[in-house]
Amino acid sequence: ATWRSAKQVFPKRCFSPVLVIDGSSRYHVVAMCGDKIGYAEGSATGAWTSHTLEPPARHIEREPKIAVDGRDLYLAYTRYGPVVDADTCGGPYSVRYEDLGVYYRKRTLPDGEWSKPRRLGRANDILDSLRVADGTLLAAMVGPSGTSLVYQSVDGGSRVRSRLKGVGDEFSLRVGSDGKARVAHVAGDGSLRLVTSDGTKTTSMIVADKGTLLNPLLVLGPGNQPHLIWTRYAKEDGGCGGGTGGMSPEGTYYATLVDGKWKPERVTRAVGPMSFVLDTETGAVHVVVNGERDRRAGDRLTHYERAPGGGWTATPLEGSFDSEFTIRLDEADGTLVVAYQDGNVIRAMTRR
Repeated sequence: ATWRSAKQVFPKRCFSPVLVIDGSSRYHVVAMCGDKIGYAEGSATGAWTSHTLEPPARHIEREPKIAVDGRDLYLAYTRYGPVVDADTCGGPYSVRYEDLGVYYRKRTLPDGEWSKPRRLGRANDILDSLRVADGTLLAAMVGPSGTSLVYQSVDGGSRVRSRLKGVGDEFSLRVGSDGKARVAHVAGDGSLRLVTSDGTKTTSMIVADKGTLLNPLLVLGPGNQPHLIWTRYAKEDGGCGGGTGGMSPEGTYYATLVDGKWKPERVTRAVGPMSFVLDTETGAVHVVVNGERDRRAGDRLTHYERAPGGGWTATPLEGSFDSEFTIRLDEADGTLVVAYQDGNVIRAMTRR
């Protein structure tokens, strides 16, 4: 299997691609294209087709997420209405909008039209994650201050909204085959934890607590087996004068449960934005990191692969100076697909 040259996905300036693959080996990418959401469809061998979804007048739409559930494709995003007020000091939550909330659409594959947008959650929610399993839509959202996490499920018209207490700003959400939400997050004490919740009962377990831990990503394997990657930095003592000494990068780490215990291992000394996927047929783990081996973030996408019981092998991919990318696996034929942002262009490359 070799990586093929990348193809351009969108014909215009678009950012932050998110990729899914359906059961017919069709690839679906959403991205932010100006004030609109862009949607593109393609395959390993065919051309890409794309269009944009129009927001209401004087609105913009951001943070698109996409998920596939059988023959249904779901798209969710945050809609921002006219500006009411803005803090001149700036900051990510400095703007107040007349209309702010999370919306979703769906279409039936392969040729169905997108449904009309429907609000998900409450006014002022901002979308972080989207997952769909067996007809149940599960979205993780933060409040406008960026401090609260809630998740809301939608199944057959009924809605359940829950708040996960103690979950920090950095988290990763998955839905198990049992319908329970799994959230990997960095807790207030600095430990990396996995929280499992059915909406009423919540359990938590520590995955790792050494060093400074950031950017957790969670994937569920067969039997809801959790697999995690994250960035780890070494904690340092304060410098002269009692100040902080900073952090030294230690690398990108991976862990899964083995006989009921977590056993973290380092994938690479490189640190930077990450994405990963599990091959449920072979048990292989595929991780892509945007970072150089000398531990600088950015400049190079590298694919790291580990077969069960083996070590990690690295394959440099095409250079990229932007952080947004996603790796996915076509379970029908084992093709790996990476959609990534290179400057103001979104491209997709395959390994088959």
